[in-house]
Amino acid sequence: MPGPEHWREKGAPSPGRGRSAYPLRPSGDPHRTARRVRDELAATPFQATLAVTAEPRTLTPDASTTITATFANRNGFAATGRVDIALTGAVLAEPQGATRAADSRPAGPRPSRRAS
Repeated sequence: MPGPEHWREKGAPSPGRGRSAYPLRPSGDPHRTARRVRDELAATPFQATLAVTAEPRTLTPDASTTITATFANRNGFAATGRVDIALTGAVLAEPQGATRAADSRPAGPRPSRRAS
């Protein structure tokens, strides 16, 4: 198995080796760079999860189960667009809660609430 540096061409110097000094000040505009990174991360698709559970997990022919689907937006920078969740193929299934949301807020730390 290759070592941790297998990505570098054999014989190529390690990054930073042979450099006698590093710049004292950053080059470019760090705010513009940070904004570009943030915009790219906010636009990245597929940052959501959908967890589905059934209780009870196994059924006899005439039994019923409760299926719970939980959607979570993992993008820390942007809300999702409209979210629709549907169960297909279950003729007698009836939703017991919302199956549509206008959007899902960005993930990340939320302000804490203190109990009085």
